[in-house]
Amino acid sequence: MIIPRLHSDWRQMLGFFREMESVGNRISYSWYSFKNFYFMDGMTVERKDENGTSPVKMHIPSIPDYMHMLGHTVRSVQSTAGLFKSIFRSDRISTAFAHSPTRCLTHSGKCNFKIVDAGTALMAHYRRGCQKATKRICDRYTKDPTEDRSLIRFAHKLVERTQESLKRLGWLEEEEGGT
Repeated sequence: MIIPRLHSDWRQMLGFFREMESVGNRISYSWYSFKNFYFMDGMTVERKDENGTSPVKMHIPSIPDYMHMLGHTVRSVQSTAGLFKSIFRSDRISTAFAHSPTRCLTHSGKCNFKIVDAGTALMAHYRRGCQKATKRICDRYTKDPTEDRSLIRFAHKLVERTQESLKRLGWLEEEEGGT
């Protein structure tokens, strides 16, 4: 999932990108790519408390267990090299394959893109742990993880709306008192 970190939602983030393009002689990009960071189930960060330092899995009690992504706030510090997720400008892309345009609607057919700084937005990739294909390089992503609460600012609305929908579908029972 692409998570905006400086903006309240995707609309604001995309508006920011367009605004940046219009300032001066900036390049107008055909697509934006977002750096990929792993959020793995077993990741913990060190926290100091009155008893010293201990590893803590950052779980927020008010988040229901079935809302997996909101319950995981620890990620790799290092992004996955060369792996991105992208948002395309549909008025500029003619064909795409595997998260990247292959041809654009320009005279030359060439595309230009921008890799978005992780401080602006990032791609959150949630996994149980390292896959067989990445086992040999997994340490680079699991070593020295960091807490990232970017998604938590959306938690209240997400939990409320999800529970509302699940109740309407009959997949979640009403709580005592009619809430």
